[in-house]
Amino acid sequence: MRAGPGGHVQDAGQRRAGAANGQRDRGRARAGKVEGVGDEGVCHGCSLDGTDRFEGERSIAGGRSRLKRAKRSIWGVASRFEVVTLIHAPPELVFDTSLSVELHTASMAASRERAVAGVTSGLLGPGDRVTWRARHFGVPWRMTSLISGYDRPAYFMDEQVAGPFRRWRHAHHFVLAPDEEGTVMRDVVDFAAPAWPLGVAAEVLVLRRYLARLILLRNAHLKRITEEAATPHD
Repeated sequence: MRAGPGGHVQDAGQRRAGAANGQRDRGRARAGKVEGVGDEGVCHGCSLDGTDRFEGERSIAGGRSRLKRAKRSIWGVASRFEVVTLIHAPPELVFDTSLSVELHTASMAASRERAVAGVTSGLLGPGDRVTWRARHFGVPWRMTSLISGYDRPAYFMDEQVAGPFRRWRHAHHFVLAPDEEGTVMRDVVDFAAPAWPLGVAAEVLVLRRYLARLILLRNAHLKRITEEAATPHD
């Protein structure tokens, strides 16, 4: 899961994943940029205080996002969110790098995440499994993920087959940016919280924001690495 510069998190309870999304991203483009996605990101569906939506004036991996709140009951929120990131690198490069075990562990250094079983190095491919071990909320987590969908360089899906969540599906979409000089990357996360005593409140008030922040951090690292690789050097 990362971000900052270029990260844009949206409440996907109001949006549908699928092929039409790529067309919508293109339609939102203006003068070679995707509207609302740039070096400053925005975030929806992540707050801790019951407003459930925020665009935070907060530093995330060196980037900043503008604060804007919209009141909404926490009880009506689906366990789903979306992150959109504009990366100035080709889709093929972004797609392949997204599947790098080493990139993922480097981006998750703060939680000491590492691959301990399955494919533990190199690029993940269709049908591959990897078991991650990390520390979140001060306790050890272990999750085995399966690459259950794969269509290079447009899409892949990872989902939990064993681990702490009742449900975890993370769809990764990649489309050529409108200026044809970059990639619009969309992460769509659909999850159900672990069976903790706090139940729905924990899922909405804690996990959604925490998981979105991890995706933002990961994407900031991915953006930096791929843009550096795509930049010509003398």
